[in-house]
Amino acid sequence: MSHQPPKNQRRGVPRPVLERLTQTSFHETSNSSPISLDWRVEKLQHFINTEHGKLGWSLDSVCKQLDMGFSGSHAARLFKKQIGLGVREYTKRKRLAVAADKLKTTTLSIKEIAADLGYKSQSDLSRQFKRLFRLNPTEFRIAHRQASCQSLLRHGLNVTRGSLPGLHP
Repeated sequence: MSHQPPKNQRRGVPRPVLERLTQTSFHETSNSSPISLDWRVEKLQHFINTEHGKLGWSLDSVCKQLDMGFSGSHAARLFKKQIGLGVREYTKRKRLAVAADKLKTTTLSIKEIAADLGYKSQSDLSRQFKRLFRLNPTEFRIAHRQASCQSLLRHGLNVTRGSLPGLHP
């Protein structure tokens, strides 16, 4: 019985497409003006980045914890104005970017990655991941590993199917 890749992966995803997806799916944007970020927005952004966007916190409690001096709703407005994304969207994209990185660099199961990042279930992670990256996590992992293998081959390195984690015959 031969293994058939998913229908949309039979031709593979070109490496430039994978790189573009992972680099542009989560980018910290401020408005086009060259002003620096408000220190409170930077603190909130740092909190989200260090927590990898995990859930279980309220914006009001984080604002108090970080001594920001205003309410969560005011913080949300200021964050969106300066970053260009709402706090929830920014947090969601951060979590998905971390998930993508874990898919590329570890052999953790999708269920383990989902649990580590605070998703309710593997299917919740998969659904959100597919919306952003246009591939489900398994397809993303396979496509990234195939692209990595092809890149190594182009540089003259000998790579076998079993030498990269997650790339099986």
